[in-house]
Order: sequence, then C-alpha cells, then structure tokens
Amino acid sequence: MISCIIIGFVLNFFGRKLFRPVIFLSGLFLTLVAIMIVFYLLFFDSNRKSYVGWIVLAVGFVAGIVIGFLLVKFIKVGAFIFAAWGGFTLGLILWNTFIYLSG
Repeated sequence: MISCIIIGFVLNFFGRKLFRPVIFLSGLFLTLVAIMIVFYLLFFDSNRKSYVGWIVLAVGFVAGIVIGFLLVKFIKVGAFIFAAWGGFTLGLILWNTFIYLSG
C-alpha cells in the first residue's frame, strides 16, 4: 500500500515525463495478468506439469511487451484504453458506494 502511494506521488509531479513508461508498464502488466487468468481458469487443471505455467508466464510476458510497445507507439489509443478503464472503475466505485441503495 505504501509503495502505491509513493509511486502515485512521483507520477503526480513527474507524470508528463513518465507518461510513456507508465503506459508501457501498464500494458505489459495488464496483458500478462489477463493471459494468466484466462489460461488458469479455462485451460489448466490440477494435474498439469509445472513447466507449463512457466511457459505461459514467458509467453504472457512477451505478449505484454508487444502490447505495451503498441500502446506507446499509438499513444492516443493507449490513453483512450486506460481512460476508459479508469472511467469504468470509477463507475463501479460510485455504484457500490451510493447508487445501489436507490434500487
């Protein structure tokens, strides 16, 4: 939790200079997490070999690098994707905090 506050504080003051690295790292991390979730939920069972998980991690990392690079290359698309995700999560927070009480 403290690390997130420190990272957010640094991005607050140096955000313009760190915008491209943040877009790249966010694209890499989100792609890697999405691939791992999909593979572990849909394709893996309890008796898989241990090296299969490492292969999926490596492939997810490479795919994350590619997606992160593409989001930096097309910066407006990357900004749109993360702004849309931020709006979606803000809507979820507001719904869970206030609006569900009215219905």
